[in-house]
Amino acid sequence: MFDLIYKPFYKKCFCPLTVSWDEALNHIDILEKDGGIHDKSIRILKSHGFISHKGERLKSVKNLLNQLKDKISSTDYPVATAHLYGGITSTSLTTQKHHDYCHVWYWQCKGITKWILNETEEYILEEGDILYVPPEVTHEVIPLSPRLGISFGAEKE
Repeated sequence: MFDLIYKPFYKKCFCPLTVSWDEALNHIDILEKDGGIHDKSIRILKSHGFISHKGERLKSVKNLLNQLKDKISSTDYPVATAHLYGGITSTSLTTQKHHDYCHVWYWQCKGITKWILNETEEYILEEGDILYVPPEVTHEVIPLSPRLGISFGAEKE
């Protein structure tokens, strides 16, 4: 699944056993107690959203992250990352329109989001779906409900 194909790819029901709300909120709570807000490993946003830069600590993420590490270890993008994105309302924005310099696979764990790539391609992600976004592809994420998702990255060293 974690292939570097350099064109967007969408798969419905990629992995239906997703991160639960309880798992995500307990993860945020533990990080906050460990000083995560101060060291910026978590961000609590004014828009009622949150981002954890320590998504690899989530039990349901570890196996998928190991699969990604195996796929990319001998590429130009050998560093695997996992970030948790969430919003408790349908208006909770976590990012603005942007592009990344790494490969991104976004796994929708809860709720629904609309992704717009290069201002022309639209994808509706539901629980269990995954979307691959190649480096430098502009994307905008619009929440359609409260949601959780994991952004897996393949980055340069």
